[in-house]
Amino acid sequence: LFDRLESNHGLDSHDANNERLRPVTVETILKSDPASTHEYKTADRVRTQVYDAVAELLAEYDLLALQAQRLDFPHEEHSISVEGTKIDPLRGWLLTQPFNFSGHPVGSVPPSLSSTDLSVGTQVVGRQHAGTDVLAGSAVIEAELS
Repeated sequence: LFDRLESNHGLDSHDANNERLRPVTVETILKSDPASTHEYKTADRVRTQVYDAVAELLAEYDLLALQAQRLDFPHEEHSISVEGTKIDPLRGWLLTQPFNFSGHPVGSVPPSLSSTDLSVGTQVVGRQHAGTDVLAGSAVIEAELS
């Protein structure tokens, strides 16, 4: 398996961390085609747009506190819909991807009960190189929810 990843996608099969890859990650890599230069540059422009949008928000606010995930759903469900729109159960409910993409520091506050008695996690986003602010903000929110 890792030989196929190495030859087709440049993954180092001798890397000690490879066993940490989730099967869905391996499957995604194996199914993907190598990106063309045009696709790479397009993705790079989108990443810059996401980064700029987040930086613009954080120029006005010290931190952003956002819902980290969709409300509870059975993990064995393979077909999930929100207001009639099908959601990929492995990716569509996870709202952390913009910040993974932009590189802004993010903290995760454990789920607490919402007014509907469903658990809702919170993510706290900060400016570049402001990880200590994110940790402090996360601690305040966690203490308030306890």
